[in-house]
Parts: sequence; structure tokens; C-alpha cells
Amino acid sequence: MVKHNCCAYGCSNSTEKQKNHLKYPELKGITFHTFPIGDRKKTYAPGMNENERRKRWIAACRLSSLNVTRHTRICSAHFEGGLGPSKLNPVPTIFSFPTHLQPKTRRKRTDPEERRRGALSCIQNKTKTAPRRQAGKTDKNKENPEPLGLSSQLQETACSSDMDFIFSEECEIKTEQTPDPRSLADKCIQTDLTCEDIDCMEAAKAKLENKPELKREMFIDDVLKSNKSVCFYTGLPSYACLMMLFPFLKPFANAMKYWDNKKKGQRETYQEDEHVNKPGPKRQMPLFSEFLMVLIRLRLGLLQSHLADIFAISQSSVSKIFTTWINLFCIMYLRKFL
Repeated sequence: MVKHNCCAYGCSNSTEKQKNHLKYPELKGITFHTFPIGDRKKTYAPGMNENERRKRWIAACRLSSLNVTRHTRICSAHFEGGLGPSKLNPVPTIFSFPTHLQPKTRRKRTDPEERRRGALSCIQNKTKTAPRRQAGKTDKNKENPEPLGLSSQLQETACSSDMDFIFSEECEIKTEQTPDPRSLADKCIQTDLTCEDIDCMEAAKAKLENKPELKREMFIDDVLKSNKSVCFYTGLPSYACLMMLFPFLKPFANAMKYWDNKKKGQRETYQEDEHVNKPGPKRQMPLFSEFLMVLIRLRLGLLQSHLADIFAISQSSVSKIFTTWINLFCIMYLRKFL
């Protein structure tokens, strides 16, 4: 029998534990349910088809690593009533999520202009009711006269409190609309760049604009990403073996001159003396890239036009580089074993 575990976060209920009633009595009556099949035509609850219910189940679990299959189960403890999905409760809602999985509640804040209007309307209502109160007070003052200084003092305090209220609202609106100068200073400081940063950015820009070199480097990165990749492309068993072989050949490769079909009858001594500088035009690729291209052609037998597209050079350059390196290998072999 297949064992099923609940996929909800923090839930350890399983069919294996359910068999042990003495140790896990709380699992009695717990059922395990498969996720709905994504059928748009089949309706489970009013206004909800099976496809939408499946999406809601997955969203309710809030797990990015959840891979729903036909064996994925969720127990009935996560549904209202504990009896599993029903027409009234088709989606699980009972979970014990940690803080980083709980939904974030955004605090609602009213618009400053609306708060200003509300404050002004409140003050206007106060000013409308003030004459009625004063009229009532005058009638009472006729019956019970009150000292003049006290009434004027009360009016002044009421007006001053209203003005203070308006002034505080205006100050609050201004502070919300005007940014903090310290934050602006911090932002300005963050955008300061040193000469070293500018040089790095210019070098990165130049590298991105040089599309042939970028294409070549991306392919070489794929070749050297693992020992398996190195063995597939070059035939050498590992990356360490490749990096051990190239430094051995580099001093001889620095002095070699590219093969030329027009001058093939002349005696070429540039490869026999390692102290002689290489004559002729500059190389289009680094020595290591040329070495990799030769090994890849020997290993996979790729056509010259294919290698020209990969390394972003002409087909004639591929032919010259390959022939030159093969001659170098031949000369080194003869010097070693003859």
C-alpha cells in the first residue's frame, strides 16, 4: 500500500502514523485527499470549476517547492470542520504558517488632501454652531450677567485652538509632500562613482559591444564548465589535464608563424627557435582559444565553416590556425622522439 503524507507546511500527518492508533489517537478520522484535476468543464462548487479549485489549493499551501502530482495529498485537518472538502468549504484554509509565509497586511492611509478637507469641514461645522451657542449665552447673560473678560478669553482660546489645528494639518501635509533633505543627500552620495568604477564600467561596455569576442568566450565557458564537458569537446580526461598541457605548449606557440599556402616551399625555421618572435599579422584569438579550437576539431571532426561561426572568425583563419598547430605538434613530436 502506498504511504501518503500531508503536503501542508508543518503538518506531519501520514497514513503510516494513522495505523498506530495508540501512539497517534488524534489522527483518528483524518482523511487524505488528492488535489483536484485541472478540468475546466467540471464544476465542484457554484462559480468554481476543478481547474480553479486546483489553483486555489496550490495557492493556499504557499510553498514554492510544491510539485503537485497524483500522489500529493492534503489531510482533512486543514479544512473547516475537519471533514475534508465540501461544497461550502472547497478550499483548505487552516494552516500554521511561519512569519515569512503569512500574508502581509498593508496599512491603509488616507490621502492628505482628504484629511485636509475633513479638517476644514469640521472647523466650518464648529463655526456654524458657534453663533447659536453665543446667542444662547447672551440670553443667559441677560438673566445671569457674566464678567466680560471671561467670555472674551474663552472665545480667544477657541479661535486659537482652531487655528492651531489647521496649522498642524498644513504642516503635516507639507512634511509628507516635501522629501527629507537627508534622504536626498544619502541618494546623492550613493550615486558617487570612483574612477575605478568608471573604468570597470567602460571595460564591461566595451566587452559587451565586441560581439565576436563575447560569443567566443561564452562558448569556451560552456566547454570548460565541467570535466565531463572538457572530455566531450577536447578528448582530454579533465580540466586539470588541459591546463597542465597548455602551459607546456605555450612557449613554442608564442614563436610560431601561421601557415601560408603561398610560402609553403620556403624553409620555416620560426618554430625551431623559441627565442625568435612570431612574424606576420597579429593573432585574431588568444593562444588558448586557438588550442581549444584545434582540439575540438580533432575530437569532433567539425567542419571549418562551423568552427568559423563558433569562434567568430573567417574560414580561412580556421584553416591557417589548424594547419599551423598541427605542424607545431609534428615538430615537437619529432624533437621529442627522434
